[in-house]
Amino acid sequence: MLLPLIGFIAGLMVSALAGAVVFALHPRWKATLPNMDLFVAGSCCYVMVLSVVYTRIVADESGMLQSTAAVVGYLALLPVAVLGGGIATTYMGRKLLNLK
Repeated sequence: MLLPLIGFIAGLMVSALAGAVVFALHPRWKATLPNMDLFVAGSCCYVMVLSVVYTRIVADESGMLQSTAAVVGYLALLPVAVLGGGIATTYMGRKLLNLK
């Protein structure tokens, strides 16, 4: 029962680390608390959507990924969802909230 919570916290930490790397590499974005909040929230939302959509498309009737290719495909798309969701949400949030 504690394992999903540990996985969620680990996912938040990985997302925050990815956000720190993106903010370090982006010339105009700073690693402020609002930017980091937007990045982590957006990446979590995109990963949840990826999980639901990928499972509906690729999984069998019981909702399980049976083949190795299905699992590898899911794991390959996770970083794309984290970075894409975080960057898109941070970009839109900065525009809507007029953050510096």
